[in-house]
Amino acid sequence: MRGIELDIMKQIKLEVIKGLSNKLHDINTSAETLGWSKRHTYRKLKEYKKIGPKAFIHKNTGKIPRNKIDHDIKEKIISLYNLKYYDFSMLDYWENCWKDKISYSSLRNIMKENNELVFSMHKKTKKEIRLRTKLLNNDLEPLVIIKNKIPLLKHPHPTQKTETNFGAIFEADASNHEWIKGVKSHLHIVIDKSTKRILAGHFSEQETTESYYRVYKETFVNYGIPIKNVTDNRNVFSSKINRDSEGYSESRTQLQFIFHSLKESTKTTSIPQEKALVERTFGTLQRRWPQRIRIKNIKTIEELNDYLPTLIKEYNKKYSTPIDNCKSVIRKFTENPNIVFSYRTTRIVNKGSSIDYDNKKWFVCSGYEPLYLKPKTKVMVMKTQDNKYYSSIDNDVYNLIEIDDNRLHGNKYTIKKEELESIKPPKTDSPWKYSNWYFFNKKRRNTRSIY
Repeated sequence: MRGIELDIMKQIKLEVIKGLSNKLHDINTSAETLGWSKRHTYRKLKEYKKIGPKAFIHKNTGKIPRNKIDHDIKEKIISLYNLKYYDFSMLDYWENCWKDKISYSSLRNIMKENNELVFSMHKKTKKEIRLRTKLLNNDLEPLVIIKNKIPLLKHPHPTQKTETNFGAIFEADASNHEWIKGVKSHLHIVIDKSTKRILAGHFSEQETTESYYRVYKETFVNYGIPIKNVTDNRNVFSSKINRDSEGYSESRTQLQFIFHSLKESTKTTSIPQEKALVERTFGTLQRRWPQRIRIKNIKTIEELNDYLPTLIKEYNKKYSTPIDNCKSVIRKFTENPNIVFSYRTTRIVNKGSSIDYDNKKWFVCSGYEPLYLKPKTKVMVMKTQDNKYYSSIDNDVYNLIEIDDNRLHGNKYTIKKEELESIKPPKTDSPWKYSNWYFFNKKRRNTRSIY
């Protein structure tokens, strides 16, 4: 055994096989002691008689593995992460740089061996690395034993029911984050609870009604109308007035009117756990998207909105599940999106048979002829997102024409027919939905007076 080193377990096996070779005990006792089969015991005995104690040493002992990662590559992995990809998670870093070269477990082991703290690393792993660093530096503090206490939540939030039908619940929210380095902006998204699919998104400087109009318009046109919509308690969706204890609000906001007219149930809440999916999604996006945006050298919100469809497509491909049309409960959106997602307000006709809106005077026109309405008549004004103006009176939709010096008398020859062809009033299956703004606000006033 000169020049051969064996560990304790191999030394024990050697002694048993040596005793079997010297006929100190039989094959049954040897096999039972070693936990081997008789066949394997005979095989080792034959090998021992042929080459001696070397039979218990693996043939690859002392050889360099073929798949061993070179030391230079390990240094490159660490230096590249610290210089360029310092804000990437370990999985992101591997997918972007090393996916075709080394395995993810190898990358993780390299970072762990070198005590590298990686972005979004688990707390347990960070704790282990910090403890290992302190052991190397002999900088350990005295251990303090804390008695265990039974943790009780003051406001528990039990696990919610798993939704399986596409279109049953949509969750919407906005995240204020530094998506572009040095520039904070708000990401608005709508996500389906059953498939975890991001349906639409939009970046803007602030959390606004216009941004929510954009994402809901895109969602309804591309997918359809859900049964229920869950949002937070911002004044865009709701207000403290008329909100019950379960979060169902009768507040008459622009978006609430749209949901009401489309017969969509809404729920608003200030508890993050009630809309846990969209909150967790924002956590994932905040860990992954800023790094991709930085690598693409995006500097403005406009460039960010242009790149957003690519980000959403990548996310849905990786995290969402396919839509099961057999279980889908979503309703088809058949209305005119430009009119549905318009800003509504009420104006009163003045003595000149016109109305004031946006610091301008307007005629309500049927075709190319102005309607000389009776003074103090209430008119609902609708302004679309592409800055077109319409009005609604008695369940009918009319054009609004801005008044200038050439149109003061409303003669039919003063308004060109070619000009009106581009602003024809939109057709709709249910015109009462648009003029119902009066009753919607009237109910609001009556409800307020009760409380």
